[in-house]
Amino acid sequence: MIFLMAVLAFCQSDAPTPVSECEKMCKQLKLTKKDVFYDLGCGDGRLVTLVAMRSGCRAVGIDYDAKKVELAKKTVKENGVGHLVRIYHADLLHVDFEKLTVTVFYLYLPRELIEKLTPKLLNCPGVTIVSYIHPLPLKHKKKVGDFFIYEIPKREK
Repeated sequence: MIFLMAVLAFCQSDAPTPVSECEKMCKQLKLTKKDVFYDLGCGDGRLVTLVAMRSGCRAVGIDYDAKKVELAKKTVKENGVGHLVRIYHADLLHVDFEKLTVTVFYLYLPRELIEKLTPKLLNCPGVTIVSYIHPLPLKHKKKVGDFFIYEIPKREK
């Protein structure tokens, strides 16, 4: 099995998320097999692969770039986590997040896109949102390194 030496999620400049920061995020979230982790803008799929390998949770990557989607699928296959990870080619602005089974959304996206997605993500009660570098236009629960962590309250029945 290939051990992942870096964790990468793409934004405008395709800059990598520093490994040390991703390790902090993974430890902070304490993901378990019961979680479903979504990487919005998954790039080459290293983060969803790492999360699945470390926690055993299901993970989903979504990216707009077809070449990155193919690369992400290759990363998943090479690391033997295809039973836990799915990769999709989609425009995030057209994803109906409310219909997804998800516990954590991860974002490393341009501010403009984050601002457009925030109202849609707020309609997902009970989820945790982690945004790297760029905060959402909300009050965050806590900050770990360069990660902003938000918890969307569950709706009362």
